[in-house]
Parts: sequence; structure tokens; C-alpha cells
Amino acid sequence: MKILLIAPCSADYHNGSFVLKYLRRMGHDVLAYDYRKNPPNILGHWPLISNHWIYPLLLRGLPSGNRLLVKQALDFRPDVILVIKGESVLPESIKYIKQQTKSVAINWFPDDPHLFRLISKHNAAAYDIIFTSGADTIERYKRLGIKKVYWLGFGCDPEVHKRVKLTEKERSYYEADICFVGTCYLERFRILKKLSDFKLKFWGPHWYRPLIGGKLYRHYMGRAIYQADMVKAYSAAKIVINIHPPVMRYNGLRANMKVYEIAACGAFKLCDKTKGLEEVFTIGKEIACYNNQNDAAERAAYYIENKNKREEIALNAQKRAYREYTFEHRLKRILGTVTK
Repeated sequence: MKILLIAPCSADYHNGSFVLKYLRRMGHDVLAYDYRKNPPNILGHWPLISNHWIYPLLLRGLPSGNRLLVKQALDFRPDVILVIKGESVLPESIKYIKQQTKSVAINWFPDDPHLFRLISKHNAAAYDIIFTSGADTIERYKRLGIKKVYWLGFGCDPEVHKRVKLTEKERSYYEADICFVGTCYLERFRILKKLSDFKLKFWGPHWYRPLIGGKLYRHYMGRAIYQADMVKAYSAAKIVINIHPPVMRYNGLRANMKVYEIAACGAFKLCDKTKGLEEVFTIGKEIACYNNQNDAAERAAYYIENKNKREEIALNAQKRAYREYTFEHRLKRILGTVTK
């Protein structure tokens, strides 16, 4: 099958990089187009300006971008157009490519529900099939007239997301009772502050000392980490804590990407209870959950002392992730809808 993949894929931690890897491994002829490099990301942080009228005007004013995409697409003539998010891909560009190549257009949108009103609802009509990360968003797409819309969770790559051996120097740097990797949000600050009496280490952007205070800041490792470093941090911690922002917790996301990555790394994860999480991992068997800040601290103390229970849950989660949630599994699900 000839597939035009329109996705961020220049960095090894982008979903598009994993998708490209496994599409080619599955035997498909793939042309990859990184829409965040064409045009260059001169507009700053995309979601802040990606509303239904400002952003299209900005994109149409650029001399390259979608025109280059259209040219490459018409030369390649795909059977399937697979877009991951595509906040700077204009709907009319997708419609034109479809019309000229008789291809099927699919969007895998990983930022529902929180960016539905800002981005995905304005682009949805261009696609024949949509896979959304927000289960509660399905009905919202259907009200827009989209008939073929499905929930699809995130994925993992067993060749990347796995338990790794650390050098003594690496172990000294990463080892912790509790670790967290992620951007600073108020909810995350509150949970981590409650855990600041433990041997805690955390990484991520925007954790500024004047905002979070000295007691928590002494646990901050001073930088964001991705992919290889993240896997090392997960491998060195007794507990990896996961904290969803409220908009993700209550609106059908079920589990963010970290839940799948932590599980695949064979690490024990302590997670807030999101709506629908039990449909992804079995609570108490494959994942442990907390209800609030105090509960998070109590459960952390319990699992730090109970190594056998931690390891059992972590192993169960890793088996489930490799059995059902790899990028290859996700792509078979996506392309299976085209076959049907």
C-alpha cells in the first residue's frame, strides 16, 4: 500500500517516527512529510494560534508549506493519507489531494479532548476516517457529520520502551524512590509537593523555582528529558508517578502516552484515576492508582516497601503493553478500517 504520512517525525520521540518505522517494517511504500519543518516552525507554539480563522490565514500567507505538500503528494499518488494531528495542514489541501489521487484520508488526532475545539473540529471534515484519543469526543465528531470515528490509545515500541541496564554513573544520577517526567502544571505541582519528603527526582520544562518553591525545587533535575534518558529514569526508579491534567482526566482520554511508555519500560506506575483507565489496564493488577494527594503519598510509601508487589504489577503491565499496545498493533487497527 502507498501511504503518505504527514506527521512530525524529525525527532526520535515523535509519534510520527514510530509510525514511519513500523509502516515500512510492515511492507508499505511510505512517503513521510514533516509538516512542522515545512514550513519551518516560525510561528512559535502551534496550538496557541491554531484557531479556526487566524491560523489558516497565517498558513495561506506562507510561500511554501501546504503547496510543497500538495506537489509531493500528487507526484507520489498515495492510496492512503495518514495525518497525525496536522495542526498546520489545511483541510482544503487534504481535500484537493484526495480528489486528485482518489486516496483515503485518515487523521489520528492525539490531543483530544483538550484541543478539540481549538484544532481538530475545524479540520475534521477533510478526513474520511478519524481516530481520536478522547473517547468522549467521538459523539462530538459525529455531530459534525463524521461517520467513521473511533477511539485509539497511544502506543509503545518494545525496541525503545524497555528496561535498560545503567552504568554506575547513570544509576547515581537517575536512581530514585519516585520519579516524574513531564511539563509543569498546577495539579502536578500539588502532587509532587506532597511527595517531596520521599527520595524524589523529576524532569521537565517550565519548573521554575519562584513558582514551585525551594522545598520541591531541590528535587528538580534541572532539565527536560526525552526518549533514551526518559527510559533510563524509568528503569532506575522504584515508582514512576503519572499525573494527568484535569482536562484529560475527566473527558475520556483514558490514559496519556506516558502510561503506555512506563508500562512498556517494565516500570511500576502509580497513576491518578482517569475516566476509562480500567478499560486500558487492570487496576490493582497492571497499574496502581491514587485518589488524591494524601492517597498518593500513602500508596507511594506502601509500594516502596513492597518490592514483590511492585515488580508483579510492572511485569503484568509490560506484558499487556507488548501484547496489545505497540505501534504495530495501532497501525494494523488503523489500516484495517481502510481494508474494510
